Parts: sequence; structure tokens; C-alpha cells
Amino acid sequence: MLSATIRHEHSGEFTARVRNISAGGIKIDCPRGLPGGTPVEVTLRGVGLVHGTVAWSAGGFVGIRFETTIDPKLTMPQINARDSATPGQRPEFKRPGLRLSDD
Repeated sequence: MLSATIRHEHSGEFTARVRNISAGGIKIDCPRGLPGGTPVEVTLRGVGLVHGTVAWSAGGFVGIRFETTIDPKLTMPQINARDSATPGQRPEFKRPGLRLSDD
């Protein structure tokens, strides 16, 4: 789940769940709504601070249009990152040897 910190001149600062994200904006959960056309600051994991404007607000959701485009992939955690420089090569794991005792 991705969340964003939203700063709004009238509503203050709050954390919201991101429902949809693109290079040009986001859709967030926001039960109390925000007035359309008002400026906001959005802080996103992997991206940082982005300035935007409330594009719409309805049904407990708010759409925010970014002033500059972002790369939405930067907000996603890196899963299955490989330390190996060779693409497609799997790390080799070996089981420890079996020890037999003479007891």
C-alpha cells in the first residue's frame, strides 16, 4: 500500500492512501474532500516533494494534478533485486553437508 503526505493550506498536513498514480497525478482517499483548484504539496516515497493542484474531489476521493511529471515506478518497492551483475543468472545455494557421528 502506498501512502502520501499531503499539505494543504486549509486542511493542514495529513497522510492519505494512494489509490492510483500516474506521471501526471494521483487519486487519494480523502473523506473530508479538498476544494478544487487549490494548491497542495505531496510527498511520495521514492519521489519526494511534488507540487500540485486539486483537480477534483468527490465520493471520498481527491484527484491531484502534478505541476511536473514524475516516474511512478520510483514509488514502488524494489522486489527481487539481484546483486549479480549478470542478468538472468541465479545465485547458487548449497546445503551444508551431512555429518555422521560414530556414537
